[in-house]
Amino acid sequence: MAAPPAPTPGRAALWLGVDLTFGFALPAVCLALDPLVFRGGLGGRPLLGPYAVAGYTAVAVGMAALAVWLLSGRPAALLAGVLAGGAGFALGLGLLLLPFTLIGLLVLIGFLGFTPFLTGGVFARHAYRAWRAARSGSGPGSPAVPAWAAVGLAVAVGLPCLAQERFDGYVRWATSRVRSEDSVEADAGVRAFERLAPLGRVSPDFFDWLVLEYEREGDDGRRERLAEAYRRLTGQDAGSRLAVLRD
Repeated sequence: MAAPPAPTPGRAALWLGVDLTFGFALPAVCLALDPLVFRGGLGGRPLLGPYAVAGYTAVAVGMAALAVWLLSGRPAALLAGVLAGGAGFALGLGLLLLPFTLIGLLVLIGFLGFTPFLTGGVFARHAYRAWRAARSGSGPGSPAVPAWAAVGLAVAVGLPCLAQERFDGYVRWATSRVRSEDSVEADAGVRAFERLAPLGRVSPDFFDWLVLEYEREGDDGRRERLAEAYRRLTGQDAGSRLAVLRD
Protein backbone atom coordinates (compact mmCIF):
# COMPACT_ATOMS: atom_id res chain seq x y z
CA MET A 1 0.00 0.00 0.00
CA ALA A 2 1.34 3.40 -0.96
CA ALA A 3 2.13 5.81 1.85
CA PRO A 4 -0.17 8.83 2.13
CA PRO A 5 1.24 12.02 0.66
CA ALA A 6 3.13 14.23 3.09
CA PRO A 7 1.11 17.26 4.26
CA THR A 8 2.00 20.64 2.84
CA PRO A 9 3.88 23.03 5.18
CA GLY A 10 0.76 25.16 5.60
CA ARG A 11 -1.42 22.18 6.47
CA ALA A 12 1.22 20.82 8.87
CA ALA A 13 1.44 24.21 10.60
CA LEU A 14 -2.37 24.30 10.91
CA TRP A 15 -2.48 20.86 12.55
CA LEU A 16 0.38 21.79 14.86
CA GLY A 17 -1.59 24.85 15.96
CA VAL A 18 -4.61 22.65 16.65
CA ASP A 19 -2.47 20.23 18.65
CA LEU A 20 -0.84 22.95 20.74
CA THR A 21 -4.14 24.75 21.36
CA PHE A 22 -6.36 21.81 22.26
CA GLY A 23 -3.69 19.44 23.49
CA PHE A 24 -1.88 21.84 25.82
CA ALA A 25 -3.05 25.46 26.01
CA LEU A 26 -6.82 25.17 26.53
CA PRO A 27 -6.60 22.23 28.95
CA ALA A 28 -4.10 24.24 31.03
CA VAL A 29 -6.45 27.25 31.00
CA CYS A 30 -9.39 25.07 32.05
CA LEU A 31 -7.42 23.57 34.93
CA ALA A 32 -6.35 27.02 36.08
CA LEU A 33 -9.93 28.37 35.97
CA ASP A 34 -11.60 25.14 37.10
CA PRO A 35 -14.70 26.05 39.15
CA LEU A 36 -16.31 22.63 39.18
CA VAL A 37 -14.30 19.47 38.53
CA PHE A 38 -11.29 19.18 40.85
CA ARG A 39 -11.76 22.39 42.83
CA GLY A 40 -14.30 25.15 43.34
CA GLY A 41 -17.52 23.24 43.06
CA LEU A 42 -19.35 26.52 42.37
CA GLY A 43 -19.25 27.29 46.08
CA GLY A 44 -19.72 23.66 47.20
CA ARG A 45 -17.81 20.42 46.74
CA PRO A 46 -16.12 19.80 43.38
CA LEU A 47 -17.39 16.88 41.30
CA LEU A 48 -14.13 14.93 41.42
CA GLY A 49 -12.42 16.58 44.38
CA PRO A 50 -11.48 13.29 46.11
CA TYR A 51 -9.75 12.17 42.90
CA ALA A 52 -7.92 15.39 42.10
CA VAL A 53 -4.45 13.87 42.45
CA ALA A 54 -5.36 11.12 39.97
CA GLY A 55 -6.89 13.68 37.62
CA TYR A 56 -3.90 16.00 37.60
CA THR A 57 -1.54 13.05 37.19
CA ALA A 58 -3.55 11.79 34.22
CA VAL A 59 -3.35 15.23 32.61
CA ALA A 60 0.41 15.43 33.19
CA VAL A 61 1.03 11.92 31.81
CA GLY A 62 -1.11 12.63 28.75
CA MET A 63 0.56 15.94 27.97
CA ALA A 64 4.02 14.44 28.44
CA ALA A 65 3.18 11.60 26.06
CA LEU A 66 1.79 14.00 23.47
CA ALA A 67 4.90 16.19 23.71
CA VAL A 68 7.21 13.19 23.28
CA TRP A 69 5.23 11.98 20.28
CA LEU A 70 5.21 15.39 18.59
CA LEU A 71 8.93 15.90 19.19
CA SER A 72 10.31 12.45 18.46
CA GLY A 73 7.59 10.13 17.19
CA ARG A 74 8.87 7.23 19.26
CA PRO A 75 8.37 4.80 20.91
CA ALA A 76 5.26 4.67 18.74
CA ALA A 77 3.53 1.56 20.11
CA LEU A 78 3.96 2.55 23.76
CA LEU A 79 2.82 6.10 23.08
CA ALA A 80 -0.21 4.83 21.13
CA GLY A 81 -1.45 3.21 24.33
CA VAL A 82 -0.71 6.21 26.54
CA LEU A 83 -2.37 8.60 24.09
CA ALA A 84 -5.41 6.32 23.80
CA GLY A 85 -5.72 6.40 27.58
CA GLY A 86 -5.48 10.20 27.51
CA ALA A 87 -8.20 10.34 24.86
CA GLY A 88 -10.48 8.15 26.97
CA PHE A 89 -9.90 10.30 30.06
CA ALA A 90 -10.63 13.54 28.19
CA LEU A 91 -13.76 12.23 26.48
CA GLY A 92 -15.08 10.77 29.74
CA LEU A 93 -14.53 14.09 31.47
CA GLY A 94 -16.34 15.86 28.64
CA LEU A 95 -19.36 13.57 29.04
CA LEU A 96 -19.40 14.17 32.80
CA LEU A 97 -19.39 17.93 32.25
CA LEU A 98 -21.86 17.98 29.35
CA PRO A 99 -24.98 18.92 31.40
CA PHE A 100 -23.09 21.77 33.06
CA THR A 101 -21.63 22.80 29.71
CA LEU A 102 -25.07 23.13 28.14
CA ILE A 103 -26.29 25.21 31.08
CA GLY A 104 -23.14 27.33 30.95
CA LEU A 105 -23.80 28.23 27.32
CA LEU A 106 -26.58 30.48 28.59
CA VAL A 107 -23.97 32.74 30.20
CA LEU A 108 -21.42 32.39 27.38
CA ILE A 109 -18.78 30.50 29.37
CA GLY A 110 -20.03 26.99 28.72
CA PHE A 111 -18.01 26.71 25.52
CA LEU A 112 -14.98 25.86 27.67
CA GLY A 113 -16.81 22.71 28.69
CA PHE A 114 -16.36 21.39 25.15
CA THR A 115 -12.57 21.53 25.56
CA PRO A 116 -12.30 17.90 26.80
CA PHE A 117 -14.00 16.67 23.61
CA LEU A 118 -11.57 18.65 21.46
CA THR A 119 -8.63 17.50 23.56
CA GLY A 120 -9.86 13.93 23.33
CA GLY A 121 -10.01 14.31 19.55
CA VAL A 122 -6.38 15.49 19.43
CA PHE A 123 -5.22 12.57 21.58
CA ALA A 124 -7.28 10.02 19.64
CA ARG A 125 -5.88 11.29 16.34
CA HIS A 126 -2.32 10.96 17.52
CA ALA A 127 -2.98 7.60 19.18
CA TYR A 128 -4.15 6.34 15.78
CA ARG A 129 -1.13 7.86 14.03
CA ALA A 130 1.24 6.31 16.57
CA TRP A 131 -0.48 2.93 16.21
CA ARG A 132 -0.25 3.12 12.41
CA ALA A 133 3.42 4.12 12.59
CA ALA A 134 4.18 1.24 14.95
CA ARG A 135 2.39 -1.28 12.73
CA SER A 136 4.13 -0.07 9.60
CA GLY A 137 7.53 -0.36 11.29
CA SER A 138 7.00 -3.92 12.53
CA GLY A 139 6.48 -7.21 10.77
CA PRO A 140 2.99 -8.28 9.67
CA GLY A 141 1.03 -9.69 12.58
CA SER A 142 3.77 -8.89 15.10
CA PRO A 143 2.43 -9.23 18.66
CA ALA A 144 4.92 -6.65 19.93
CA VAL A 145 2.84 -3.65 18.82
CA PRO A 146 -0.40 -4.53 20.69
CA ALA A 147 1.65 -5.69 23.66
CA TRP A 148 3.51 -2.38 23.95
CA ALA A 149 0.28 -0.45 23.32
CA ALA A 150 -1.31 -2.37 26.20
CA VAL A 151 1.65 -1.42 28.41
CA GLY A 152 1.15 2.22 27.42
CA LEU A 153 -2.54 2.04 28.26
CA ALA A 154 -1.67 0.47 31.62
CA VAL A 155 0.73 3.36 32.28
CA ALA A 156 -1.96 5.93 31.42
CA VAL A 157 -4.39 4.29 33.84
CA GLY A 158 -2.02 2.95 36.45
CA LEU A 159 0.14 5.98 37.21
CA PRO A 160 -2.80 8.24 38.17
CA CYS A 161 -4.30 5.46 40.30
CA LEU A 162 -0.95 4.83 41.99
CA ALA A 163 -0.44 8.54 42.68
CA GLN A 164 -3.92 8.80 44.21
CA GLU A 165 -3.39 5.70 46.33
CA ARG A 166 -0.06 6.94 47.64
CA PHE A 167 -1.58 10.33 48.44
CA ASP A 168 -4.59 8.79 50.19
CA GLY A 169 -2.35 6.42 52.15
CA TYR A 170 -0.18 9.27 53.39
CA VAL A 171 -3.25 11.24 54.37
CA ARG A 172 -4.72 8.30 56.30
CA TRP A 173 -1.42 7.82 58.11
CA ALA A 174 -1.13 11.51 59.05
CA THR A 175 -4.78 11.66 60.13
CA SER A 176 -4.37 8.66 62.41
CA ARG A 177 -1.42 10.39 64.09
CA VAL A 178 -3.37 13.63 64.51
CA ARG A 179 -6.10 11.69 66.30
CA SER A 180 -3.63 9.91 68.61
CA GLU A 181 -4.01 10.23 72.36
CA ASP A 182 -0.25 10.84 72.57
CA SER A 183 0.26 14.60 72.26
CA VAL A 184 3.76 14.25 70.79
CA GLU A 185 2.55 11.87 68.10
CA ALA A 186 -0.49 14.06 67.45
CA ASP A 187 1.71 17.13 66.94
CA ALA A 188 3.91 15.12 64.60
CA GLY A 189 0.80 14.27 62.59
CA VAL A 190 -0.09 17.94 62.28
CA ARG A 191 3.45 18.69 61.08
CA ALA A 192 3.21 15.82 58.60
CA PHE A 193 0.34 17.60 56.90
CA GLU A 194 2.59 20.59 56.27
CA ARG A 195 4.31 18.58 53.52
CA LEU A 196 1.03 18.74 51.60
CA ALA A 197 0.62 22.49 52.12
CA PRO A 198 1.50 23.41 48.50
CA LEU A 199 -1.51 21.40 47.33
CA GLY A 200 -3.69 23.10 49.89
CA ARG A 201 -2.61 26.52 48.68
CA VAL A 202 -3.44 25.57 45.09
CA SER A 203 -6.83 24.17 45.99
CA PRO A 204 -8.24 23.94 49.53
CA ASP A 205 -10.93 21.66 48.09
CA PHE A 206 -8.39 18.82 48.05
CA PHE A 207 -8.81 18.64 51.81
CA ASP A 208 -12.56 18.91 52.32
CA TRP A 209 -12.43 15.38 53.72
CA LEU A 210 -10.42 16.81 56.64
CA VAL A 211 -13.23 19.28 57.33
CA LEU A 212 -15.70 16.39 57.39
CA GLU A 213 -13.42 14.52 59.83
CA TYR A 214 -13.41 17.69 61.93
CA GLU A 215 -17.22 17.69 61.89
CA ARG A 216 -17.51 14.03 62.94
CA GLU A 217 -14.89 14.15 65.70
CA GLY A 218 -16.40 14.23 69.17
CA ASP A 219 -13.25 14.79 71.23
CA ASP A 220 -12.44 18.49 71.62
CA GLY A 221 -8.67 17.98 71.65
CA ARG A 222 -8.59 15.90 68.48
CA ARG A 223 -11.08 18.25 66.86
CA GLU A 224 -8.77 21.19 67.54
CA ARG A 225 -5.79 19.33 66.08
CA LEU A 226 -7.77 18.51 62.94
CA ALA A 227 -8.67 22.19 62.62
CA GLU A 228 -5.01 23.14 63.06
CA ALA A 229 -3.95 20.61 60.41
CA TYR A 230 -6.49 22.08 57.99
CA ARG A 231 -5.31 25.61 58.75
CA ARG A 232 -1.68 24.67 58.07
CA LEU A 233 -2.69 23.01 54.82
CA THR A 234 -4.92 25.72 53.41
CA GLY A 235 -4.58 28.85 55.52
CA GLN A 236 -8.34 28.70 56.13
CA ASP A 237 -10.63 27.99 59.07
CA ALA A 238 -12.19 24.53 59.17
CA GLY A 239 -15.41 25.82 60.74
CA SER A 240 -15.89 28.39 57.99
CA ARG A 241 -15.29 25.81 55.27
CA LEU A 242 -17.74 23.42 56.96
CA ALA A 243 -20.40 26.12 56.87
CA VAL A 244 -19.87 26.47 53.10
CA LEU A 245 -20.10 22.73 52.51
CA ARG A 246 -23.27 22.43 54.57
CA ASP A 247 -24.94 25.56 53.11
